[in-house]
Amino acid sequence: MTIRPTRPDEYPATESLTRDAFWNKYQPGCDEHLILHNFRRDPALVPELDCVLEDGGELIAHIMYCRAHLDSERAGRVPVLMFGPISVRPDRQHQGYGSALINETLSLASALGHGAVLITGSPAYYARFGFESCSRHGIYYLNADRSDPADYFMCRELRPNYLPGGLSLFVEPAGYTVDSAELERFEMLFPPRRKERRPGQLR
Repeated sequence: MTIRPTRPDEYPATESLTRDAFWNKYQPGCDEHLILHNFRRDPALVPELDCVLEDGGELIAHIMYCRAHLDSERAGRVPVLMFGPISVRPDRQHQGYGSALINETLSLASALGHGAVLITGSPAYYARFGFESCSRHGIYYLNADRSDPADYFMCRELRPNYLPGGLSLFVEPAGYTVDSAELERFEMLFPPRRKERRPGQLR
């Protein structure tokens, strides 16, 4: 098993892998593959943390990180990272590949000098990697209801005491916003698949 930066010639394969991993998971179809595609032209992407996991010569999983920031009452602008989408090939899920990729890239992000990582995801899953609710650090999405702990909005410090405390507001990077017409055009580059409404989808 090898974890390494994604090569440019692998961009289409990782976008296809991401589409396969997220199709009909959170909504009918998905948009995560377009998010990944667009971030690769965005200066917010951290190229060293655009990584694949390869096993037996096959691409099994992929993750990307981007730069973001907090607007802190105490410290002003505080740089942070986000990661996602993280994708594991459907036939290789629940075999530890995603965990290996997260652990390795968090260590790499720390070695590169980054201070903290913020994500949205399942608390039950991401707590095992040291993530906790952002509200414990006074961090909220801009315009969020601060009475809601929003446990799915999570953070992990890579450097001790990096997060400033007090109130900090987070604005999600623009690259996570998807235009529906652009998504429809992008989908034409892939084999057609049926979009399905399923229980538990978020959108």
